[in-house]
Amino acid sequence: MRQEWECPDPVVRQQLVEEYHGGCQICQEGFQKRSGEPFFISKYLVSRTKARTIDRLGNVLCLCANCSAKFQHGAVEMKDPDQQILALRTIAEGGTGEPAIAFRLCGEDQLIVFSERHLIDLQELLKELTPQHPADAEA
Repeated sequence: MRQEWECPDPVVRQQLVEEYHGGCQICQEGFQKRSGEPFFISKYLVSRTKARTIDRLGNVLCLCANCSAKFQHGAVEMKDPDQQILALRTIAEGGTGEPAIAFRLCGEDQLIVFSERHLIDLQELLKELTPQHPADAEA
């Protein structure tokens, strides 16, 4: 049986264009379609089969076709991605200005680079999705 999903939210797609101009967050490569629009693939972090309603900037990566295929079908090794993301800081928080998380993609060391706007929304999303520990709720 084939499943069809609605197209990614055009508002989120436009936000990715504004943040990355169609450049891949992993390899920074990209190209313009015949129409002049940047070509990229929006890759959801939290699967739409688990959380279909999370159409927001923080839940989507801007990837070129090659990195998207590797990310979807190849070996991805990432140590504590949520902790890496939550540890990143914006410039206002003392960060370096190029927040990124390290991982291995198809056996090669890589970085996923985030704009500050994207990082902030991703961190908020992770905080919303992370169940609170009873001790945290009492504090």
